[in-house]
Amino acid sequence: GRKIPIIAAGGIYTGKDIARMLSKGASGVQMATRFVCTEECDVSREFKQAYLDAKEEDIVIINSPVGLPGRAIRNKFLKDLEIKGRIKIRCPYRYRCLRRQ
Repeated sequence: GRKIPIIAAGGIYTGKDIARMLSKGASGVQMATRFVCTEECDVSREFKQAYLDAKEEDIVIINSPVGLPGRAIRNKFLKDLEIKGRIKIRCPYRYRCLRRQ
């Protein structure tokens, strides 16, 4: 009888998006991209500028090192992956509880 919280993530940008996820049964939401360009985020200015310069067609969905889909800005690294195939990346945080539906 233990309740496991469900955290919705991906494509959540507005209060309306949050309300929609909560109404579908999520316990909470995870938002990341929305905050990348804020003053509080400690990524480099160049990284933030890449987000600001990106157009919709520059955004691609990739499989992250933990095996979950994520959005990324198309860049040389992603192009190299397409040409050379999968690059083995060892991720120490690959938890078995992460699953794709």
